Amino acid sequence: MAYVAITIMKLSSLNVTNFRGLAHIEASFKQPVSVIVGPNAIGKTSVLEAIRLVKSVLAPRFANEPHVTLTDMGALSQDRIRFESLAGDTDKALDIQLRIEFDPSEIEALEAHLPSLALLHARNISGIAPTVPDVTIAQFFSSQQGKSLIQQAQKEIANRVQQLRAAAHSTLSLVMDPATHAPRGADIFSQEFITILDQALPSGSAYFTYFPADRAMPTGEINIQLGAGDVMQQLHSYMGQPGTKYNRLKNLIVTHSLLGADQHKLLEEDFRIIFDTLLVGKRLKSVRVSPHGLLSVLIEEIATGKVYDIDRMSSGEKGLILQFLTMRRHTAPYGVILIDEPELHLNPAVCKKLISFLVDHVITPTRAQAIVCTHSPEVLADAFEREDCALFHLRSPTDLSPVYKQDKEEIFEALKRLGASTSDVLFSKGTLFVEGPHDADVLELGFPDRVSGFKIRQLHGRNEVEKEIKTLQAAEVDNKLKDPQFFIFDRDRKPVSVPSTALVRVKQWDRYCLENFLLDSDAIYEVRNDIRAGNPPESRGSVKNQLKELAMKQLNGVVVREVYAGLEPDNPGLRPSEVDTAASFQEIAKTLYDRLSAMRDQLGAINESDWTGKFIEQCQAKVDQLRPSWEDNWATECDGKRVLRDMHKAVDAKVSSVEFKRRIVTAMSARQTENWRVVDSYLSELLPA
Repeated sequence: MAYVAITIMKLSSLNVTNFRGLAHIEASFKQPVSVIVGPNAIGKTSVLEAIRLVKSVLAPRFANEPHVTLTDMGALSQDRIRFESLAGDTDKALDIQLRIEFDPSEIEALEAHLPSLALLHARNISGIAPTVPDVTIAQFFSSQQGKSLIQQAQKEIANRVQQLRAAAHSTLSLVMDPATHAPRGADIFSQEFITILDQALPSGSAYFTYFPADRAMPTGEINIQLGAGDVMQQLHSYMGQPGTKYNRLKNLIVTHSLLGADQHKLLEEDFRIIFDTLLVGKRLKSVRVSPHGLLSVLIEEIATGKVYDIDRMSSGEKGLILQFLTMRRHTAPYGVILIDEPELHLNPAVCKKLISFLVDHVITPTRAQAIVCTHSPEVLADAFEREDCALFHLRSPTDLSPVYKQDKEEIFEALKRLGASTSDVLFSKGTLFVEGPHDADVLELGFPDRVSGFKIRQLHGRNEVEKEIKTLQAAEVDNKLKDPQFFIFDRDRKPVSVPSTALVRVKQWDRYCLENFLLDSDAIYEVRNDIRAGNPPESRGSVKNQLKELAMKQLNGVVVREVYAGLEPDNPGLRPSEVDTAASFQEIAKTLYDRLSAMRDQLGAINESDWTGKFIEQCQAKVDQLRPSWEDNWATECDGKRVLRDMHKAVDAKVSSVEFKRRIVTAMSARQTENWRVVDSYLSELLPA
């Protein structure tokens, strides 16, 4: 897995004192994704709510966002703040601090909005309430006093923006005194910077968005409001009333369907990514209105062709679709995404992929940041394995501890407190080493029951495979290897006999590579029809013929390499063993000269007509020798990777080459084809149940 370095973190640190169940915790967020684990009722949600409270109260995007947020949090009654619903100890002050890092492009945006910043600052220092009508505000700032305030604000704002350019960070600090209960910020300029940047975004985009765990997904018909009337609901759904996101799934789908062909294609692409990666085997069929005026978002099961409305999907599936559609479509560059319990109502197999999916398909494209709270051991394991994720263990109201790769004891403690079995979560069934770049994708998707509980690690090439086997078996001899290790790798044209040991078990495919098992004509026929390839197949038989034709084209190349290997001169290069064992420079010089001399004699005797004639004769003889075997066993002998690559190109597939393979193995798995059963048998022989 190649990780993309993301250097700009929107929210770099958090300091919370006396907020709900959190007495005092601190955290520094240095990675694109930060995952906070801990059992239920320990205070994980309060971490996200603390961030939400500060942003909404100190840097509101719309006029009454503080009121809306406090009401939604149950902290406002008859326009009076219920301090006891926010503070853990009502005799002490509540204090929350967020350190915000700014990208240079955001500082440039602030400089472009200096007039708006100055006006906002003038309003704030004049004490004008956010709810005062714009007409009244305009009249005030037309007066001499108002103009003077504007001038003062312009100077102060310009100076602070320059300071921000040098520092590249500021702090949102919210304090609520136990005597007055009134919220106040420590730095009005920091608040105004975030406010202006947020307000400058279109309504369909947000710097801060929160996905709470309470997912009340509506079913059946709902009222769908589009256009200007929907804007305020959209703004409320980011932070003020985040639970309303889950009423907006069909709104989101319909809106993007109506915004033109380009937006509709983006929507289809989002669904494809979700269904190809997480909810495998489905696709978006269509969005339409029935003859009775009912809106339908139709989903199709690829293997069976069954079509049904999205309402019939589980709450977990619908929540997953909404979360990732919303994140991909509505997260501003460098934004902050707060996610509580993304695993809710989802099976463990899907949970294992959530963090990787989040990074690959949301965080990396937008350069955003995510803070995720979970009590899922599968999410924990996924985060623990990634270099671009930071893991935190909320142990108590005063202890939010970072967990590093070497902190095995901390991981075991966290899993124990989650009620999870370490062996099931952290892959202690062992490691499965594979050779090809797409082998892990194929095995995890096509044979999840066999490889579940194993960490699959890709090695790059046969040399790396053989080297790793020797290293691990040597460690086993020295009693330094504790966990079982498994290898299954390509045959290529180099079958080997590597013995298995008690802890290092080895198996080699009986075909050129794993992709040879994917040369399943029935599965490929179905996939080509499903993806609407540019050159659809005429029949199942035509697909098999095309596969064989592509395979047989490789025979000449195989023959040429084999024949030339017997004719080429000795390699004149220096052997490492000669350097290591040579007694002197003179000895090395003699060895090398003898080799070069022999090579000179070989090359001097070459006659073009004789050599080319001999080469062609041997090639033809070799072709005649191998062709009968290839005619019968082409699916075993050819390079399956190359055949699938050539097929993918020839059919003008509308998906990537790895996705092409994934769809093939999904179709094989759904029907448990003969090739699928062969691979399953190999895995059952190698891996313990």
